[in-house]
Amino acid sequence: MDPTRFPKSTHLPFVRIESATADDGPIWNFEGPETRNEIVLPPGGGTLRIRYTSPQFIAPERGRFRYRMTGVEREWQEVEGARVASYASLRPGTYQFEVFGATSDGTWNPTPARIRVVVEPFIWQTLTFQLSATLIMLAALGWVIRTGSLRRIRRRMELVMQEHRIEKERTRIARDLHDDLGASLTEINFLGTLTAGAVSDNAVRQRIEGMVDRAQRMTKSLDEIVWTVNPANDSLSSTANYLSSRTQESLVAAGIRCRMEVDDPLPHTPVDSDLRHHLLMAVNEAVNNVMKHSKATECTLSIRFNDRILLVSIADNGTGFAPVTSPDSRNGLVNLQSRMKASGGSVDISSTPHGTTVTLRTPLP
Repeated sequence: MDPTRFPKSTHLPFVRIESATADDGPIWNFEGPETRNEIVLPPGGGTLRIRYTSPQFIAPERGRFRYRMTGVEREWQEVEGARVASYASLRPGTYQFEVFGATSDGTWNPTPARIRVVVEPFIWQTLTFQLSATLIMLAALGWVIRTGSLRRIRRRMELVMQEHRIEKERTRIARDLHDDLGASLTEINFLGTLTAGAVSDNAVRQRIEGMVDRAQRMTKSLDEIVWTVNPANDSLSSTANYLSSRTQESLVAAGIRCRMEVDDPLPHTPVDSDLRHHLLMAVNEAVNNVMKHSKATECTLSIRFNDRILLVSIADNGTGFAPVTSPDSRNGLVNLQSRMKASGGSVDISSTPHGTTVTLRTPLP
């Protein structure tokens, strides 16, 4: 007998899937009443163990198998002797388990044994639950956004209403100042002028004329206060017009020729009352310095608006001064700097023997 001349077996190995168990016990058996073509793993079943075998009686311990779980593995797992395939932590879904068998002489069956594996999800892993949860989250997010938007809208409406009430009160104050106090000062001015003309005593007439002059200055100051308080003037164009008219009025009264250089047209940019007040006081201070100390014959007021920056400059052709050594009481530099600093701006002063230029720079919102 020559062992090398023994023919290989022509019998193809037969593979059968016998049973399946989970951590809690058996879930499928070939001999049981369960559906034979499907293994159902309940939610939280844990590790799935699938048992298979091949009825071979010649060297069964040398039986070889190849298996894989489609959807989990791409490559075939080849084992020898073992007859259990284990899968831990399978995700919910549908898979297919396949297994080949081979005889001891290496003959493989070309057709694998197959069975479908269904892993059931927890309720929160189902598509219906996830869609419902997503819709609920979107609805809650929309409610939160809508609530926040409504709160912001209410807050803005309250601010707008408060600003409206403040503007109405400012309008009332400006109207009362103009109608009541302004009329009274005008009447005092008129009566003082008549009385001064009727008095022959020179000393008394001078006192009365001094009272009239004081009333005229108070009327001018009142007009500036009314212009500052009135919300109808909270604009760049109104600010430029008023600064121009006040500067021209003061310089003409002092016998100084006045020139105006104003951008035209100016944009509709809001300017609040505080900034208008600081600008007016700063321009008045610069113009007063021109009238009192410069000995100028001509003064130019320039108003420019570029890149959200308002530039107001007062330039004269006077004798100039040294800003470092000049006393504060003479030129009011401290007042200019403090007012522009309070408005968030700055002041630049350049002076030569041929004139002085004061530039007020402030950003607008």
